[in-house]
Amino acid sequence: MSSDGSKLDSELKHLFHSAIDGSISKEQLIQRIRDLGFTHSDVDTVLINKIYEDTSKISYDEWKCFFDSSNTLERKLVSSEAEKPVEHWSSHIIKPLIAGAVVGGVSRTSTAPFERLKILFQINRSNPPTIIQGLSSIYQKDGILGFWRGNGANVLKVAPEKAFKYTVFETSKRLFAKRDYDLKPWQLFACGSMSGVATHTVMFPLDVIKTRLAGTDKSKYSGIRDVLKKVFQGEGGLKPFYRGLSVQLTISIPHSGLNLMSYELIKKLLYARNESPNPFVISAGSAISSTGTHLIIYPMQVIKTRMMMGTPGNMFSIFKDILKKEGRRGFFKGFMPSIMKSTPSHAISIGVYEITKNYLNFDHR
Repeated sequence: MSSDGSKLDSELKHLFHSAIDGSISKEQLIQRIRDLGFTHSDVDTVLINKIYEDTSKISYDEWKCFFDSSNTLERKLVSSEAEKPVEHWSSHIIKPLIAGAVVGGVSRTSTAPFERLKILFQINRSNPPTIIQGLSSIYQKDGILGFWRGNGANVLKVAPEKAFKYTVFETSKRLFAKRDYDLKPWQLFACGSMSGVATHTVMFPLDVIKTRLAGTDKSKYSGIRDVLKKVFQGEGGLKPFYRGLSVQLTISIPHSGLNLMSYELIKKLLYARNESPNPFVISAGSAISSTGTHLIIYPMQVIKTRMMMGTPGNMFSIFKDILKKEGRRGFFKGFMPSIMKSTPSHAISIGVYEITKNYLNFDHR
């Protein structure tokens, strides 16, 4: 067997062994061969159909016996591999940028009311109202558009943020392996953490602007330009736009790392069972797994929000102040609206990202 043939055999062996019963369908076999870079014309379905004549699934041993005896199939696949063109750089940069921007705009706009409610709860130093009371208060003060106050800044932040984040994630994965299928969990965690840290470092000032708008009414700030002017002139130049960055980076490492790692592992598991899993099944699994991560890092998010709103002191002094004046419950103010926002937002993000990836054809499975 040639070296390319051995490589193909190794890839397919991994697919068979990852299946629950050790066997795969004809559709899964053909799809995996295509995932490795072969076009429809490269796959000799006539030859492959022969081993599925009397069964719906085959084991690795059956495949191995067939492949070793079928020189025609090996030559056809290996020769097409040698002729395969180098993948265009747009698959690593331009397409993830587009997909990420779409994800950011759709996910944040659809969950904006709960984002604003979460921030109002987090900065409330007394006992916060119920969710219904909070939503009612927003409506009475700012009308129906009040639920989306700060969303312009949020989309302005999140669209490029998601675009940048997914681009860094997709690009960094290629540093470890050519295909997602070959990546180990720790490599996925490292890529996710890397993308989160890089993204939040670049986009953090917009997060501050969004938080200031969502945490106040129109009497404080009239819009994005007003926040820029008042914070820059009244609070000391650029420095206030980076208050809370150290907390955000502390959050980003486990949060982005675990979320993107679980997304990739869930996707890998589903593809092993079904050659074309529904994107929203992938997104639902990822969203559920993200809830535990959100619970762990939430106290840090409260501290970050307080710092962004101008609360004096550093991360540790604010931690002590909350614990002393508000008790342990103070670290979980706004948790319910946050979960009501973050879980569907994460599901929408992953679902839209999967659909966009399929549409733009840049999945490196």
